[in-house]
Amino acid sequence: MTAQRPDLEAIEERWAKAVPAPWEFHLDEGGMAHLVTDDGRRIAIVHGGYWLTAHALAHAPTDIRALLDEVQRLRQGATT
Repeated sequence: MTAQRPDLEAIEERWAKAVPAPWEFHLDEGGMAHLVTDDGRRIAIVHGGYWLTAHALAHAPTDIRALLDEVQRLRQGATT
């Protein structure tokens, strides 16, 4: 079985429409994690006990950008 190549254009398009990074997460007194933009806008709430997930989500924009750049670099190397 051959894995399909990810559609980088579709991924790029989705991230271009997303709230721009950086994102951060903050825990409140009730243990809820709030994912917020650098200007304080709350974009998500992660319910108690899942702060590691909130942390991963907060890093998603920069992590995905790095992965997309690496895939593009590797694809360019494969065609030369």
